[in-house]
Amino acid sequence: MDTAQEPLAPTSASWRFKVGVAIICLMLGSWLMVPIAAALDVPGSKVAALTGVLFISNKVLLLLVIAVMG
Repeated sequence: MDTAQEPLAPTSASWRFKVGVAIICLMLGSWLMVPIAAALDVPGSKVAALTGVLFISNKVLLLLVIAVMG
């Protein structure tokens, strides 16, 4: 009865890590909509609403990243 374990070989990043990084990139990239909306002369109230929606959605996405990446 031999209890020696074979060493694990390094593996590529798992799908959870890749999905987590993609969500983080989405979080950062979504903030680019605010200056683009301002440059397109969108009314200030709509830019403010967009900023609020992005703030809340980024918090939700951060929780999702934590859940996915473990």
